[in-house]
Amino acid sequence: MSVHEEASSLLSPLRKLLFAKHILGTTRIPFLFDMATPLPSSPESVPNPPVPATIQTPSTVTSTPTTTPKTTKKTRIRFSAAWDLFLLKAISAVDAHNASHGKTQPRFEEALQIFCAAVPDSWLANVTAPSWKTLNDRFKKIISEHRKAVNCNAVASGIIEVRGEREPLLDDLILEIDEFEERRRTERDERTDTLCEYELAEPERLTL
Repeated sequence: MSVHEEASSLLSPLRKLLFAKHILGTTRIPFLFDMATPLPSSPESVPNPPVPATIQTPSTVTSTPTTTPKTTKKTRIRFSAAWDLFLLKAISAVDAHNASHGKTQPRFEEALQIFCAAVPDSWLANVTAPSWKTLNDRFKKIISEHRKAVNCNAVASGIIEVRGEREPLLDDLILEIDEFEERRRTERDERTDTLCEYELAEPERLTL
């Protein structure tokens, strides 16, 4: 291609544009983009798209604390004169104080049922359930203490002894215990005497 032809090919689009200017009456020549629209000076100047509104939520969720009902810790029975009176009446009702050998536990278990039935429910609500051994141990203790008080003979020494329903009942039970023990000793002595007589008579029978 000659230089003249190459120059003609480059000027041909320009002629078309000038011709379009004459036809359309426009003074703007479109090129790669519309120069009437200003370009942004920097990326920071481009407006950001609108951000949707966010719902503010508390950082921590507060919950109502649940409280568990407090359970009252049960304690051992603290025997008093009133407790002792129920105890003594229950023991006296089934003769647990005079139980023969091997019958102590069954008798005191019967006394325990009578004791628990007689004592008010409100008294037993906050204490541990007593056992037959609880009653037996307490009975031995109050019997021992009452014997000491009687032996000291507080009335004779000028001290006024306060006696209610508990003390006469203890006197009666101690009297019955002593009588029961005396009978047992008598029976034991009689068996011993009989055995001795039998052992003394045995050699005589062997020599005959």
